[in-house]
Amino acid sequence: MSVALDDLLRPIPADLWWGPPPELPVIAIRGLCCDSRRARAGELFFALRGTRRDGTRFVGEAVARGVAGVVSEAALDLPAGRVGLRVRDARRALGICAAQFHGRPSRRVRVVGITGTDGKTSSAWFARHLLARQGRRAVALGTLGILDAQGRTRDWQPGSSGEVEVARTWHPTTPEAPRFQATLAALAAEGVEDVVCEVSSHALAQDRVYGTQFAAVALTHLATDHLDYHGSAEAYRAAKARLFARETRGGPLEERPVLAVLNLDDPLGRMLATRSEDPRMTYGRDRGARVRCLRTEESPAGIRLSWSFDGQPREIATPLHGEFHATNLLTAAAICYGLDVRPAAIASALEQMPPVPGRFEALHEGQPFAVIVDYAHTTDGLGSLLRAARQIDRGRLIVVFGCGGDRDARKREAMGRVAGRLADHVVVTSDNPRSESPRAIAEQILGGLRGGRASWEVELDRRAALARGVALARRGDILVAAGKGAEAQQIHAGHIEEIDDREVLRSLLRS
Repeated sequence: MSVALDDLLRPIPADLWWGPPPELPVIAIRGLCCDSRRARAGELFFALRGTRRDGTRFVGEAVARGVAGVVSEAALDLPAGRVGLRVRDARRALGICAAQFHGRPSRRVRVVGITGTDGKTSSAWFARHLLARQGRRAVALGTLGILDAQGRTRDWQPGSSGEVEVARTWHPTTPEAPRFQATLAALAAEGVEDVVCEVSSHALAQDRVYGTQFAAVALTHLATDHLDYHGSAEAYRAAKARLFARETRGGPLEERPVLAVLNLDDPLGRMLATRSEDPRMTYGRDRGARVRCLRTEESPAGIRLSWSFDGQPREIATPLHGEFHATNLLTAAAICYGLDVRPAAIASALEQMPPVPGRFEALHEGQPFAVIVDYAHTTDGLGSLLRAARQIDRGRLIVVFGCGGDRDARKREAMGRVAGRLADHVVVTSDNPRSESPRAIAEQILGGLRGGRASWEVELDRRAALARGVALARRGDILVAAGKGAEAQQIHAGHIEEIDDREVLRSLLRS
């Protein structure tokens, strides 16, 4: 596959270039890349400014690998025969070019973007299910990979055949623009009609989805996360808000209005509802919400929901457990209602909603106590998880969790305080330590645990920590493994270990 350089760059607006748009040679571009280590002959290399490294340092390596040209924010002296293109924002240029290279696939599929601190994965899963129940070919993209109508996990990386290869590999929630647009194109070629994707704050700050024509964008709720990257709560909030403004979302490639699905129970959602120029669908417990939650009841059979759609009441039963899922279900319902799915059809689909892998996932192997696996890795997420777990039985609440390395260290003590307040016993373990010391991370968590009501211990080997949790549990207790969910790998400095909390726990429970 190749695209003429002139066709590739045509949508880039004049104000994105340094000076007047350049005269372009007649050459074919065989691909786009932003990692010099993976650059191939005939590709266009984008020298991006990262948080730690400047891509212009690696132009020489990309040129040595045979790239046809380089796009950069800095003036470059390239060898003869290589095209140098200087732009004011290389990431936005990459987003536009990636969409253009793959034929602007968001014109051919209906793309829904979901952002927020917690609830993105569950909301995307629920919305995918609701749309699929309407007879549409719907796929969810995000932390769990690519989830198709059969719930199969597939890798982000398009294969040479144009199909999307099946794999169980760790990947970011939202990949870089070339991979994101390539995946949309591959799914469109397969006949997929709806793509519901999680959009992370990193992706928004780095314009990874820039140039996408969304049909709808939704906000779950905002707490604080990733302050190690964004620096402040204000910058984090501003990154999330980028999904709700044309100039930071679709840019020059946005041709149609985008539905904004906003949570009125969240301060950012309320602010966006008053300022957004997009058509709006609102939801929440707020009296002004078009899709409004009136009441939620937890029972052994699942969650019972009393909702109203534009003032028309509707009673809904779902087999899911965990009251926090009620908000995620409401998010998905508001998205689909805004896309013209009737309330009766939404209610019918919710009655057969399958659980989300690794999100309040209950494991049953005949043991006399409850076991829950969940991805909760923020202070708010852990609190919601533990409060929901308390509703399952009257025994002790035992929690196994840790915090990731090379991520916001400020939340570790806060998560320890939440666990110490809501649990009976805590086993502090390792999550994804990355380059940090697991022991040092645990000590920061203990700073919040000390003085709480819960007893605690430290076991840094995650398998051993899960085994300890199982050994401690007695009839009527609730054991919660938090932080990893459906992730099947643990990232250490220098190596990646294969480990899936669910499989480890199932093996322990069977034995």
